[in-house]
Amino acid sequence: MNALTERVARKGNFITNMKVKIKILAGFSTVLAVLVIISGIGYFSFTSVNKDVTAYTKNVEISTVTNEIETQFLLLHGNVREFAASADEKFAREAEGVLVKLESSIKHADQIFSGEHKVQLEKIKKALEIYKKDFVVSEELAKEYNHLVNDILNPSAKKFIADLKEIQKEVIAEGKGDPRTYAGIAMRRVLALQVSANATLARYDDQSYQSAQDDFMRLEVLLGSLKKTATTPHEQELIAESKDLLEKYKTSFEAAVEDSKKIHHLVEGEIAQAGRDIIAAAETLKKNAAELEVQIRQSTTENIIAAEVEMLAISAIGIGVGLLLAWLLGNGIANPVVGMTGAMRRLADGDLETEIPAQGRGDEIGQMAQTVQVFKDNAIRVKQMEAEQKEAEKRAEEEKRRMMHAMADDFESSVGGIVQTVSSASTELQSSAQSMATVSEQTSSQATTVAAASEEAATNVQTVASAAEELSSSISEISRQVSQSTQIANTAVSEVDGANKKVQGLAEAANKIGEVVALITDIADQTNLLALNATIEAARAGEAGKGFAVVASEVKNLANQTAKATEEIGIQISGIQGATQDAVGAIDSIGSVIGEMSEIAGAIAAAVEEQGAATQEIARNVEQAAAGTSEVTSNISKVTEASSQTGDAASQVLSAAGELSRQSETLRSEVDKFLDQIRKS
Repeated sequence: MNALTERVARKGNFITNMKVKIKILAGFSTVLAVLVIISGIGYFSFTSVNKDVTAYTKNVEISTVTNEIETQFLLLHGNVREFAASADEKFAREAEGVLVKLESSIKHADQIFSGEHKVQLEKIKKALEIYKKDFVVSEELAKEYNHLVNDILNPSAKKFIADLKEIQKEVIAEGKGDPRTYAGIAMRRVLALQVSANATLARYDDQSYQSAQDDFMRLEVLLGSLKKTATTPHEQELIAESKDLLEKYKTSFEAAVEDSKKIHHLVEGEIAQAGRDIIAAAETLKKNAAELEVQIRQSTTENIIAAEVEMLAISAIGIGVGLLLAWLLGNGIANPVVGMTGAMRRLADGDLETEIPAQGRGDEIGQMAQTVQVFKDNAIRVKQMEAEQKEAEKRAEEEKRRMMHAMADDFESSVGGIVQTVSSASTELQSSAQSMATVSEQTSSQATTVAAASEEAATNVQTVASAAEELSSSISEISRQVSQSTQIANTAVSEVDGANKKVQGLAEAANKIGEVVALITDIADQTNLLALNATIEAARAGEAGKGFAVVASEVKNLANQTAKATEEIGIQISGIQGATQDAVGAIDSIGSVIGEMSEIAGAIAAAVEEQGAATQEIARNVEQAAAGTSEVTSNISKVTEASSQTGDAASQVLSAAGELSRQSETLRSEVDKFLDQIRKS
């Protein structure tokens, strides 16, 4: 237990002694390392997913090309079969056009296929070469077949019937009965032969072929009977020509039957087998593509899940490490700094008993603590030195005061008697002079008093007049300033109204923005709901809907992110709306106050105008009083002048005595001040 405690203490001391710069760098480096790891995992995961998506895209392209090859071959084979059945050149041309498209698709597949797909494609190419070769042979046979049918069989049959009709006309004209009967039977038999021959050529079977052979034998017998009954050279010529036409028809029929058999043999044999090989190879390609699609989907899902788990795990570790580092840095830096700040504040307030924290740390905070301790020690020494200096100054002041008191006492004892003697003599002289001037002063006293009162009254009246004029001017200025203040207040009210309207517009804009944010939130919710429905439908679709499920999941994530972003925007808009409403209220209050100020200024202006009128009335009355007072003062001045001449002599004596008394008092006062200063110092 002690060993564990020591290890923890060593680790704690190691962290404490670590430099702050290193701590911060280590903390941010750790968080950045976690982010780098998460980014690396995301990069490699997305790289793997990108490879899977590329493979999936290529596989889809392979499936698409394979479907094109299969579809085009089925269309080709259908036209070939129709051509084999009807020998119609239209189906041959359509088959050739489809074959060109098929070969283009195979060429495209040859560029993108590889591996097992390439092997199957080679099988398709090999079978298609056989198919093309047999199709060319069948085309040649069909051309020969069409030549036999259109150029020989059908014209021969028509000529045969025409000859028989000619024979029938001649025997009717001659009145022969048996030749007429033979000719009619022969025409019907030719028609029957055409039916059997066409049936045999359209779809070969032994019964139709045997029926045609029977018709040939019967026609030969009928022609032999007609030959026996022929009596004219023309009849014999027509019967001979008919026999040649029958032989030609039979030979061409046999050749056409052979061509038809060969065509059907090719179509139902080698061509059919080549077609089955092509279809089998195409089905194998489709099967391989489907299996590869399942593998890619599973691999992609596994890679995404693994990346999510790894990133969540690393993120959780990163968050834990970040919280731990934040806690360590907070406790290791913030708490000591807060403690240091408090200690420095107490030192600044004069508390020299404060303990300085973190002095044992080895980082910058420890260095700061040591520096603050030096400041504390210096402050303590300075305080001690100030106390010692005050004590020395106090002792020196007491010694100085004692010496000054001694000097003052010596000066007072030597000079004070002389000053006292002079003061007494001046007092006696002043008393005699006062007695001599009493009569003169009484004579002029009353006149002087009246003159002084009159002058003072005149002066006061002039002062009141000047003050009234100044007051009137000041009241005018006050009135002007109050009027200007009222105008400014009205202007401020207008400005406040304009600002209020602008802020109201801002509030309306914020409300509209809030409505837009709400609309975006509704759209995000609808998108989220659609993504959820798409996920449900993809789950119902099973394997075929897994790819769509991934897309739906991404759409859902985007919808969630949009909802969160719009929620944050909504919070900010709510804050703006609240601040705007507060601003509206404040501006309304300012407008109200300015309005009240305007009303008060108006009231002041009215009162000032009344006061100005009253002041002007006072000024007029004071001017009239000043004129009467000036006249009284002029008369009193004359009386005063006469009294002044009477008391000049007594005034001179009194003045001299007073001057001597003042000088003695001044001397005594200066001596007392000198002694007080000496004693105080």
